[in-house]
Amino acid sequence: MNNLMKPIIEEADEVLLSLYSLWRETAEEAARDLHMLEEEFLRRMHERSANGIPSDTYEVKLEQKATYDQAAFTPLREVFNEGDLAEVYTPAHQETRGVPAAWATVKVIAKAKKYGARALEVVEAARVAGRESVSIKRR
Repeated sequence: MNNLMKPIIEEADEVLLSLYSLWRETAEEAARDLHMLEEEFLRRMHERSANGIPSDTYEVKLEQKATYDQAAFTPLREVFNEGDLAEVYTPAHQETRGVPAAWATVKVIAKAKKYGARALEVVEAARVAGRESVSIKRR
């Protein structure tokens, strides 16, 4: 608890509830404003075909986390040798309930780099672009 909060905690319930309500509303407004600013930064980056915004004070960059369609990795069963396939793929099996087949995505990508063009094509085809966001950090 910061020093500003200590005297406030001594206030009556109604005062604390009023402060809580006011600060909650203020925080929600600030969150909406931050979202609008982030959207504007994204718009400007797209307009400039850039992946960041130059600044001496801030590091601003475009981020987009990708996911992968596991089913689209299936052609790799024909590309990877048995040993490598065993490291990255777990077939569907039965435990207490059915466990679906699974690919270890990070390992798949590493193995695909080792195998080259054909494997990398499969990985790229499985890639699903995620939502764009902006990262802003003070230098």
